[in-house]
Amino acid sequence: MLSAPIRSAFARSHGTYGSLRMTRELQDKGLPVRRRRTAQLMRENGLQAVQKRRFERTTDSGHAFWVAPISSSRTSRLSARTRSGPQISRTYGQTRAGCIWP
Repeated sequence: MLSAPIRSAFARSHGTYGSLRMTRELQDKGLPVRRRRTAQLMRENGLQAVQKRRFERTTDSGHAFWVAPISSSRTSRLSARTRSGPQISRTYGQTRAGCIWP
């Protein structure tokens, strides 16, 4: 009875819905089903969700090649910016009555 809706919802999701999301999908359609029953029916029909691939780091930070040093002008600009505190927008004027926008 529930195998056909499960197979069609699984196909619509391109094989990405597991039992949790599948249960929610079926319940939204008004079918009285629980997660364990959905998982059992998915196993019986050979439906298994595709897992998201693990992030693979491609940058090798431990290489033996030369790395350019950070220029002193850049470090002084960075340190000056962090010392000055938060940057304040100067695009409006503050008065007792409120803000004046240009």
